[in-house]
Amino acid sequence: MRIPLLLSLAIATLAAAAQAAPLSKEDVPTPLKPWVKWVLAGHEEALCPFLQGAADDRACAWPSALTLELREKGGSFSQNWRLYAESWVALPGEARAWPQKVKVDGAPAVVILRGEAPGVKLKSGPHAITGSFEWDAPPEMLSVPVETGLLSLTVLGKEVAFPVRDESGRLWVQKARKEEAQESHLTVAVHRLVIDELPLQLATQIQLKVSGKNREVLLGKALPAGFVAMSLTGPLPARLDPDGRLRVQARAGTWDLSLVARHLGPAKELALAPAGGTWDDEEAWAFAAHNELRLVDVEGAPAIDPQQTEMPEGWRSYPTYLMKPGSALKLTERSRGDADPESDRLGLMRRLWLDFDGRGLSVQDSLSGRLSRSWRLEMGPETQLGRAASDGRDQFLTSLKPGGPAGIEVRQGQVSVQADSRIDRRGWSLPAVGWSHDFERVSAHLQLPPGWRLIYVSGVDAASPTWVGVWTLLDLFLVVILGLSVGRLWGPRWGGSALFCAALAWHEPGAPRWAWLIVLAAEALARVLPEGGFQRAVHIGRKAAWGLLVLIAIPFAVQQLRTALHPQLEQSFGWMKRGSFGRLSGLDKFQSGSLAEPEMSMVSGAASEMGGGGGDLRGAQMEAEELRQNELSARQMARRELRKSKKAGRVMAVRGSAGPMVAPMLAPMAVPAPAPAAPPMAKQSYALDPKTVVNTGPGLPNWSWREVSLTWKGPVAKDQRMRFWLVSPCLEFFLTLTRVALMALLILLFLGLPVGAWLEPLRTRTGWQDAFKRILPVLLLAVSLAPAHAQEADDDATPTPAILQELANRLLEAPDCSPRCAEIPRLRLEVTPSLLRARLEVHAAAATAIPLPGGAKQWSPSRVLLGGVSAPVRRDSGGSLWLALPAGSHEVLLEGALSAADSIQLALPLKPRRVELSAVGWTVDGVHEDGEAEDDLQLSRAQGLKAAGVGASQQGNYPPFLRVERTLKLGLSWTLATRVARLTPAGSPVVVQVPLLPGESVTTPGLRVAKGKAEVHLGPQAEEASWESVLNESPALKLTASEAAGFVELWNLELGPVWHAEVKGLAPVHQDWGEGIRMRQWRPWPGESIELAVTRPQGVAGQTFTIDSSVLALQPGLRASDATLTLSLRSSRGGVHAFTLPEGAELKSVHIDGRLEPVRQEGRKVSLPIQPGSHGAALSWRQTRGLGLFYRTPAVDLGAASVNASVRLSMPVDRWTLFLGGPRLGPAVQFWSLLAVFFLISLGLGRLDWTPLRARQWFLLLVGLTQVPITSAALVAVWLLALGLRKKHTPQGAREFDAAQAFLVFLTLLALSSLFNSIKQGLLGLPDMQISGNGSTSQLLAWYQDRAGLTPPRAWVLSVPLLLYRACMLAWALWLADSLLAWLRWGWECFSSGGLWRPMFGPARKLVKPDSSGGAA
Repeated sequence: MRIPLLLSLAIATLAAAAQAAPLSKEDVPTPLKPWVKWVLAGHEEALCPFLQGAADDRACAWPSALTLELREKGGSFSQNWRLYAESWVALPGEARAWPQKVKVDGAPAVVILRGEAPGVKLKSGPHAITGSFEWDAPPEMLSVPVETGLLSLTVLGKEVAFPVRDESGRLWVQKARKEEAQESHLTVAVHRLVIDELPLQLATQIQLKVSGKNREVLLGKALPAGFVAMSLTGPLPARLDPDGRLRVQARAGTWDLSLVARHLGPAKELALAPAGGTWDDEEAWAFAAHNELRLVDVEGAPAIDPQQTEMPEGWRSYPTYLMKPGSALKLTERSRGDADPESDRLGLMRRLWLDFDGRGLSVQDSLSGRLSRSWRLEMGPETQLGRAASDGRDQFLTSLKPGGPAGIEVRQGQVSVQADSRIDRRGWSLPAVGWSHDFERVSAHLQLPPGWRLIYVSGVDAASPTWVGVWTLLDLFLVVILGLSVGRLWGPRWGGSALFCAALAWHEPGAPRWAWLIVLAAEALARVLPEGGFQRAVHIGRKAAWGLLVLIAIPFAVQQLRTALHPQLEQSFGWMKRGSFGRLSGLDKFQSGSLAEPEMSMVSGAASEMGGGGGDLRGAQMEAEELRQNELSARQMARRELRKSKKAGRVMAVRGSAGPMVAPMLAPMAVPAPAPAAPPMAKQSYALDPKTVVNTGPGLPNWSWREVSLTWKGPVAKDQRMRFWLVSPCLEFFLTLTRVALMALLILLFLGLPVGAWLEPLRTRTGWQDAFKRILPVLLLAVSLAPAHAQEADDDATPTPAILQELANRLLEAPDCSPRCAEIPRLRLEVTPSLLRARLEVHAAAATAIPLPGGAKQWSPSRVLLGGVSAPVRRDSGGSLWLALPAGSHEVLLEGALSAADSIQLALPLKPRRVELSAVGWTVDGVHEDGEAEDDLQLSRAQGLKAAGVGASQQGNYPPFLRVERTLKLGLSWTLATRVARLTPAGSPVVVQVPLLPGESVTTPGLRVAKGKAEVHLGPQAEEASWESVLNESPALKLTASEAAGFVELWNLELGPVWHAEVKGLAPVHQDWGEGIRMRQWRPWPGESIELAVTRPQGVAGQTFTIDSSVLALQPGLRASDATLTLSLRSSRGGVHAFTLPEGAELKSVHIDGRLEPVRQEGRKVSLPIQPGSHGAALSWRQTRGLGLFYRTPAVDLGAASVNASVRLSMPVDRWTLFLGGPRLGPAVQFWSLLAVFFLISLGLGRLDWTPLRARQWFLLLVGLTQVPITSAALVAVWLLALGLRKKHTPQGAREFDAAQAFLVFLTLLALSSLFNSIKQGLLGLPDMQISGNGSTSQLLAWYQDRAGLTPPRAWVLSVPLLLYRACMLAWALWLADSLLAWLRWGWECFSSGGLWRPMFGPARKLVKPDSSGGAA
C-alpha cells in the first residue's frame, strides 16, 4: 500500500504545480523519478539551452577553444566539449587530413565520417578530445567544426594572432587574403533602388574609383526627371549643381556616395535621360515593392541577375533591371491598399461539460489565430454567450442590432479569446463550432458525468473513446461466432440472446470474452467425441472452463450492478478516460482534484494573516483531523500530506474560467486570494466604458470524469453540426440489468441446468412475480459484496499515461520568461591600442544561451571566462558567438587582440542596459552620455582620424519634406494624436501649417493654432513634433488629405471595443500587427479621403455576479452546530451582495481574500462588500440547533445561482449514521442492502435441518457479523453447516474420516476466532455502515452538484447516539455467548458421532450404532 500511496501523493503534487515554473529533474516527486528517463526518451534536445530570443532553437553541444598546433609533417589538436544530450561532435580535419589517434577523456574513440566532417558520438556531460594529424606537407586549408567559436592556431611554431576562416568555417593555414589592386583611373558605377513608398523614393549609390591627385570632378546628371533630392551623403565633399549635375571633390581611393530623392506625385513611368557628362553607360535599377501600399507590374526594361552586379548586398534581393539612357520603367498599378484582406485564420478548442441531469451543456471556447478581415467575433444563435475575455481581460458583450447575436469587438491581430457559454439542449444535434465564423482547425473535449455513456458522434472526423469506436473487425467476428455457436448448440433463440448479451458486454471492463469461446469449444467437443479417454479429458476440461467462466462472471456482475445503482462509485476501466489524477477515479477525482482540497490560489501566508479569527478555525481543523483518524484511508493520508505541502507554498491549480476556486474539506479557514488584476491597457482607447456591464458568465464546472476527444480534419464551417448518441444513467441501469441477467441465464444454460423449464412460468404474470422475488436477493447480494471503496482497487505502482504525459510536459515546459530570459545590466569596455577587454554582468532567469558582443567578421575574443573559468562558446552560421549560462547572476570576461584596421565594428546583439568605456588610442562611437548604447559600436583609431571637414556630408539647398501622422483614438473619449516627422536630413529649420480636422480642439499647450491650422516649428536638429487633441463625437467622420506641398499624410484608426466602424473610400494599408493592437492605416495622396460611419453596439444583458463554487462545511455538535460557507466569486461591477443565513444562525466571522472583515449580521442578512474582480469569501456562523435523530443541512440563500456546489458534513464519532440522502453525487449507505441479503439468506438457511438454528437465529447471528469482513461471516456459516453435514454423512474410510475430523477442528478454530473478533469489534470498534461515494466516509459525508439555484443542495442524515450501537452490540454479544454454549454442545455431538479418530493401520473398528438409551446394541 506504500507505493500506491506515494504515487497518489506524487500525482496530486504534480497536478498542484500545473501553473508553476518548469519542473527540474531534482524536483520530480520520488515515485516518479524512475520514469524521468523514460518520458524524456526522444525529447533530450528539449532540455538543452535555448538561444536568447528563440525558445525553439536549442543547442546541445558547446565547444571550448580549439587548440591547433600544425607542423611540417603533422599536427595535434585538443578541445573540450560540454554536451547536454547525447550527440555527434565534429572534429577538425577532413577526408584528406583525417584526424589520427583520437581520444575522448583519455580513451580511444571511434571516428567516422558524418556529413563532410569526421565526428565522434559523445554522451551527455563534459568531455576532453585530443588527436593528431599526419601529412607530407601542411595543407593550404583545414576544416574545423563550424560550431567552434574560439581558436588558437600555431603554424610551424609561430602563433597566428588572427586566424582567417571563410564562410564555411575552413581555416586558412598557409595563405592570407590578398589585398585588392587599385585601379589607375576614374570610373563611375551607378546603382539605383526604386522604393515604391508614398511618395516614391529613389536611392542612388554612386561608386567612384579614383587614382591620381586630388581634383574636382563634374559628373553627369544624377537624377532622372521628376525627382527632387532629399539627401546626399558620402565621405567626399559633393553637391548637386542647379542643372542636376553632380560635383565632387575627388581624391585617390574607392568612394561611395549615396543620393536619396523623392518623386513629385504618383509615378507611372521612370525615364533615364542621357547624363550629359561623365557617368555610367549602364545602370542597374532594383525595385523594392511595397505590396502593402499597392501592387504594380514593372515593364519596359530587361531584367538582369542582381548577383552579377556590384550593387549593395542589401539590394540584391530585389528584382533588378538594366537601364540605359533613353529607356524607361513603366509602373502599372493593379491594386491599391488592402481592399480585399485575406480570410481570417482562426482555430477553436472547445471544452464541453454535460450537465448531470443532461438538460444542457456548459462550454468554454478558446479561440486563437489571426484576424485579417473581421473586427468582431459573434456567437451563433443556439448558444448563449455568457462571458468573453481577450488576452485575459473580460470584454463587453454587444449586439449590433436588437435581439441580434452577442459578440465582442476584437482589435488584436493575433486572437487569444476565451469565452464561456451555455447550450440549453433541445436535442442532441448541436453546432460544431457555435460561432458565426469559419475555423481552420477545431478540436473539442466533451466531459461526461457519471452514469452517461457515449455511443457515437456524427458530424466529426474522429471521436475517442466511444462505444462504436472501440469495436474492431476481430471483435465483431468473435461476437458473431459466439452467437452462431450458441444457436447451433442450444437453438436459435438462445443464439440470439447470446449475440445480444455479447454485444452489450464485450467491451465492458472485466467482461468474460475468451472464456465464452473456451466453454463453447469444450461443449462442442464433448458432444461429438466418441466415448473414451479423450472424451473424459474433454469433460474435465469443460468443467474447468465452467469454473473459469463463473470466476470471471461473478465479480464482473457485482461491479456492473454496483455501478448501475451508484454511478458515482464507478471505476475508470477500459475505454473510459481517467480523471484529472489518473489512478484516483470516481468522484474522488472531485475530491482529490477540484473539490476536496482547498485548491484555490491563496495569498502566501493567508492563514497567518487571518489573525485571531484564524486561530479558531485552525482549532476546528485539528478537531476534524481527530474525528477522521478512525477511518483514515490511504487516499486521505495522501490528501493530508498534500495539504502539508501546500502550507509550504505549493498550491493546486484549478481548471475552469472562474479563476480561483474555493473548496475546502471541512469548515476550514482556507480563503482564496483575489486573482491578479489584469494589466492596464497600453492605449486608453481600448478601455471599457464604466457605464457598460461586463458579464461574468454562467460559471463553469471544474470537474473531470470521462473525457471524449472530438477532432475535425481540415476547416470547419460555421453551419456544420454534430450529433451525440448518448445513453442516460436510467437507460444504462436497465441495460446493465439486461446484460447481467442474460449472462447469468447463459451460464446456467452452459452448466446444463433446465433454464428453459425455469423460464416457462414467465409466460404468466404470477411467474414474473415469483421470478422477481428470487432475483432480488441476488441483486442485493451483488451490490453488497463489492468492497466499500472499490475505486481504490485499481491502485498500483504504475503511473497512468496521462500522469507520464503530464510529467513529460512539466519537464519539457519552457520557462515563463521564454524566449528572452537574460539581460546584460552592465558592460564595461576596456580598449587599448592592441587589446579589447569586455566585462559583462549577465542576469539569467533560466538556463539559456546569450549572443556575445563581436563576431567572426569584425572582432572575436580569443578567450571567454565565465566566473573566472574558461567557458564553452558556440559559433552560429552567421559568425556570432553564443555562451550557455545557467540561471543566476554571472560575470563574463571577453578578451581579444585588435587588428590593424583603422575602424572596427563591435556588434551588440544583446544590447546592454548600460555601457561604460575606458579607451586609449581609440574613439568609440555609439555610446550615449547616459550610458545607453546603439546596436553597434564603432571603434576608430585616434591616429587615423581625418582632417576637420574631410568626409563630412555635404548637401545643397534641398527642400524639407515631412510626414503628418494622425492617429484617431476612439475610446471612452475621442482623441487625436498628431505627429509631424522629418523625412529629409536635419540641419535646416522648418515651419509648416497643418490643417486640423473638423471638430478637432488642440489640448497641447504652446502650440499656435490659427484659422483652423496648427503652426509647427522644427529646429535645425529637431526630428519631429507632436500634439494631442480632442474630437467631438459624431456618427460620421470624413478625413481628407491636405493638398499643401511639403508633406504627406498618414492616418491611423484605433477603435475601442465599445465602438464599431464601417469605412468607405480609400482602402487601408495591409499590415502585420503581430500580437499587438490592430489598427487600420491609410496612406493617401493629397486630395484623397475616407468616410467613417461609427456606431456604438448595444450591450447584451447577462450576469455581473457569478458564484464559481460554494462549499458549505458543517460540524454539528450536541447542542449547536458550526458552519462555514466558502465561496469563489467574480464580479464585474462590484457593490454589495447579500446572503441570507438560516434561521437561528449567529454570524461569527467574515473573511474576504484572506482578510477579516468588520461585517455584521442584519437579521438573517449578511451583506458583503464585493470589489470588481475575482475574490474568495468565507462566512462562519453558529446555530443553536444541534445534531439530533434527524438532521437536515441548513438552507442558505446565496442570492444568485451557483456552480460547483458542495456540502461537507462532519459526523461526530459518537453518532451512528443509519440513513442519509441528498444530491445524487454523494455518499451511499450500503449496510442495508447487505442486511437485506442476510435476511433472505437466513430464511433459506432456516429451512435446512442440518443445524439447530432457525431463521431468526441465523438472522441475529449474521447481523452481528456485518461488522467484520464478509469472509468471516461466511466462515462461521460454513462451520455450522459443516458440523451438520458431518453428523448426517459420516465418512466410511479411515483416511476420509480422519481428514474430515482434522478439517472440522481447523474450521472450528477459525470460526471461533471470527466470532471472538466480531464481539471485540462490536464492543470496542465503530460501526461500519459501509458508507462510500464522492470520497465520503462514516465521519465525513460529501455531496456535490454541478449547478445549483439560489440555495446550495440540502442533505439529510438520520443518526442515533453511538451508545445505542454499543448497547445493541452488547445485547448481541450476550445472546451469542448464551447461544454459543448450546451450539458447541450440539457441535460436539456432531463431531463425535461415529468416533473421534480412526487409526489408518490395524484392524478396522466396527461401527456400532447406539440404541435409544444411549448404550451399545
